Amino acid sequence: MTRVCTISVVVSTKNRLSSLKKCILSLLKQSYVPKEIIIVDDCSDVHLDLQELLTDNILKIRINKKPFRTKILFLRNKSHAGVVASRNAGIFNASGDIVAFLDDDGYAHRDWLKKLVKHYKNTKIVGVGGPVIEKGRKMMPVIKPVKRLAFIKNGRIKSHYRITDARQKIYLPKSFVPFLQGGNMSFRRSTLLKIQGGDIAYNGNYYREETDLGLKASKIGKLYFDPEALTYHKTAKSGGCRDIICDDINKFFYFMFKNTIYLFFKHFNIKKAAQFTVQAIRTQIKLILKHETGLTRSFSVSSRHESISAVLRGSFRGLYDGILLHKRMIFGKNNDKMVYSQPSSLSCFEIVIIGSSIKIIELESKTHIISKILGI
Repeated sequence: MTRVCTISVVVSTKNRLSSLKKCILSLLKQSYVPKEIIIVDDCSDVHLDLQELLTDNILKIRINKKPFRTKILFLRNKSHAGVVASRNAGIFNASGDIVAFLDDDGYAHRDWLKKLVKHYKNTKIVGVGGPVIEKGRKMMPVIKPVKRLAFIKNGRIKSHYRITDARQKIYLPKSFVPFLQGGNMSFRRSTLLKIQGGDIAYNGNYYREETDLGLKASKIGKLYFDPEALTYHKTAKSGGCRDIICDDINKFFYFMFKNTIYLFFKHFNIKKAAQFTVQAIRTQIKLILKHETGLTRSFSVSSRHESISAVLRGSFRGLYDGILLHKRMIFGKNNDKMVYSQPSSLSCFEIVIIGSSIKIIELESKTHIISKILGI
């Protein structure tokens, strides 16, 4: 008899209570019940009352025909640590076979986990993801079949994982891919531990951190894209990394190029990385000179000089970090250990729904054990 895969879902959040409620509600409605939902609060300005949050959500759940039982682990960081370190804390504390990631301003289709987990019967597959349906962003709809879902070529990192309507999924093929979309990805926990989780060198707007994670995992096994595994994303106006960028296009450009150039030098030889860097900078400067950004976000170029300066400064920083990484790898000094956020508090709950009976139970013993392990 084949053993059923268990899933832990990790959500990193900061200052997005309203969005987080919808996110958690979508996870509590899953047809494939997650073993646990791990929420890592990256030191929000206002302390989240998880019990109140859960009670508010559960009242909206339709009565289940089958018994529903899942655990919720809530970690609050001592200080702002960022998306990557917070997700790593989720990976470290997860107990499921599979770890799935969802953005705090995203939510999942009812069958999301069910669609993901079935592919893990193939032991060669180490990661599975699907499309993200963007709600509110100005994007061109997909109107014809996509031949290549994702690739890196001539300084461009291109993917067709985002759509504007669920009906467009018919144009996206089921396919093996080199990386996955951050708001809809999952991996075997064993793989995430082997690759030491995410790389905290990606910061600011965290551009390309999920691309890097996928590229690292693809060296262990295969990544698979299923267009039926749907999540939704409604870009929050504030909170998360938007508190860092503050709608400043030049801050966005800086971190976009810092992180992208670092990725080039991390995953490609120096010659190819240098070629990609020059091509990426040229392409972006051409757009800026036409007062265009090339982004789906609602940014505009107000000063071409300042925007070009931000691109170049970010590129030089990414180049510096990338070359340092190459040197460490050459001399065998690359200490690539998982870095995760340090929580100041932890709570563990179990939710049990049987018919019209709903219970929220705080698991004090588990809370105590995990707190002891983490040294809280």
